[in-house]
Amino acid sequence: MNIQNLSSGTSASSDVVATADNGNESTNYVDMGINGSNYNGGVMGAANDSYLYNMGQNFLIGTGIANKSLVFMTGGTSQTSNERMRLDGSGNLGIGLTNPSNRLSVTATSNPLFLGGLITGSAADSVLTVSNGVIRRNSANALAWSLAGNAGTSPASNFIGTTDAQSLVVKVNNTQMARFDQNAVTLGLAATTNNSTYSAAIGRNAAIGYNHSDAYAFGTDAAVNASNSFAIGNAALTNGTNSFAIGNGARANNSGSLAIGSAATTAYSISDAIAIGSNATSNASNSIAIGSNGTAAGKTVTNAANAIAIGTTVVNNSSNAIAIGTATTIAYSVSNSIGIGNAVNVNGGNGIAIGNGSAIGTISNGLAVGSGASVSGSGNGSTAIGYNATATQPNEIILGDRTNTAVSVGIGTEAFSSANREKLLVDAGTSASVNAIVGRGNNNNYLQLNIQNQNGGAVASSDVVATADNGNETQNYVDLGINSSGYSATGILGGANNAYLYTTGNDFVIGNSTNNKSLIFYTTTGGANTERMRITASGLVPGQDNVYSLGTNPARWSAVWSVNGTIQTSDRRLKTNINPLRYGLKEVLALQPVTYDWKDKSGSDKVGLIAQDVKKIVPGVVSGDETKETLGLNYAELVPVLINAIKEQQQQINQLKSELEGLKRK
Repeated sequence: MNIQNLSSGTSASSDVVATADNGNESTNYVDMGINGSNYNGGVMGAANDSYLYNMGQNFLIGTGIANKSLVFMTGGTSQTSNERMRLDGSGNLGIGLTNPSNRLSVTATSNPLFLGGLITGSAADSVLTVSNGVIRRNSANALAWSLAGNAGTSPASNFIGTTDAQSLVVKVNNTQMARFDQNAVTLGLAATTNNSTYSAAIGRNAAIGYNHSDAYAFGTDAAVNASNSFAIGNAALTNGTNSFAIGNGARANNSGSLAIGSAATTAYSISDAIAIGSNATSNASNSIAIGSNGTAAGKTVTNAANAIAIGTTVVNNSSNAIAIGTATTIAYSVSNSIGIGNAVNVNGGNGIAIGNGSAIGTISNGLAVGSGASVSGSGNGSTAIGYNATATQPNEIILGDRTNTAVSVGIGTEAFSSANREKLLVDAGTSASVNAIVGRGNNNNYLQLNIQNQNGGAVASSDVVATADNGNETQNYVDLGINSSGYSATGILGGANNAYLYTTGNDFVIGNSTNNKSLIFYTTTGGANTERMRITASGLVPGQDNVYSLGTNPARWSAVWSVNGTIQTSDRRLKTNINPLRYGLKEVLALQPVTYDWKDKSGSDKVGLIAQDVKKIVPGVVSGDETKETLGLNYAELVPVLINAIKEQQQQINQLKSELEGLKRK
């Protein structure tokens, strides 16, 4: 599979992208691509530079090491002088120091923290104030209510109201504007609850009928005449229990009903009806009318339960059916049907017709989508999609006109799998071309092939897969993918929105076939892309000089194999404080070589030295703090000590030879 953007623009690139179910063009995707020949955007390198990066959650490339810190540097590559911030292995964050002991530690020579733009508090506040960056606290007055508000109060002992069964009245110009009874509230001129409990009337002349409960009227002249109901809007009226009337002049005249819109109405003597829209009317139980002058199943209630009509002059005559559009009609006794569009007709049960003039004949389970599309004749369970598409036989799918009768799409073949019939099958056959599927365009931007699984389930993911001739769903394939937002499986490939690249074949080759170009590994910290490792044409090199280590005292490599040995930097130009070595034969004679077995059984019958013993004799060759970690011994640095020992022995030998020659002459 090859993606090639033929544009040579300054922002052009070719990309293969896998996107999570909650991803888009800017988040929760993984991207593998290469810049165009004239790319100068600078975001992902220079012209013809390739890259692999993630804009989802974690990107699993590499391994973690316990008790190590994440260090942020600016202004240079020397950690000693350029470290600005670190997040240590315990989760403590330090700014300006290298050993944070708290979750957040900030250190500076002066003014380590400054807060600007804060509102200055008053003496009655219990708030924080800032003056020249210094934070202070003002105590509140706990003995009275402040016009500016109080803080630090307790609902058990601080409140506005009465301590007996009397009501609380609020007046303006000596006229009652609000009343708080023990079980009811009124707000507005002449609003009343008429001895109703757990109710509220809000608005001029808003009213609750006598002796109701849990009733609410909001708006001028709004009225509720039943319990457990709402009337919201000027002159809105509810006459049935458990009902809502919302809108100027809206009327909910039956129980369990909803009328929303100017003059929207649900009829008397029915239940559970909904009317939404100006003058919308619902005349049958369990029905919904939405739209101007829409009518839901007003003729035969028994054949129109649970019906929905939305639009103008829409008629729905069947139960559990939906009609949406203009002059759309659902016939009698064709339940569970849907008609959407202008002049749509559905005459079959469980039928769906969508599009201007689309239709379902007297068949069941038909689907017609498109202007003039229809399913009729013997087309039970059939689908017609497209302009004037027509299906007349059972259980078929028609795409476009009658000549396109294929359920599946085949390119180069019609040998669809009998067990798992493909929706799209491409077969390049014996052609000399290496391209089976190619995405191509001319766009001065990235050009992508995007696979997105919109399921956010616990094991869902989006993947781009290449499979060998002997591969299947479990072996001999390579996979680039990203987990869904709800992915909960554990393991190396687990985690929500984690991206991955792996194979189940044999060796996995990752490289750059361009002559004298590198393979670069990077991570992103604080929004900045930072190179961590580079494999050049001459070999493996770290992202920075003299910054990264290969292994640590507590995390060791089992063995390091080398053809030409290990070369240590020893250039005089890199050294200072050069002095003669003071260790020699005395220290060598004090060393105690031993044989030993590793406690973790990683090796037995080994020979060597004990780091604790050597540290007492030649401490400079021993690394690590024994109180915090295991010790390490640099055997290579013992070579200069051995050289001095040999030189001292040679001096002794020469002296003995001289004395022996003198004795021989006597």
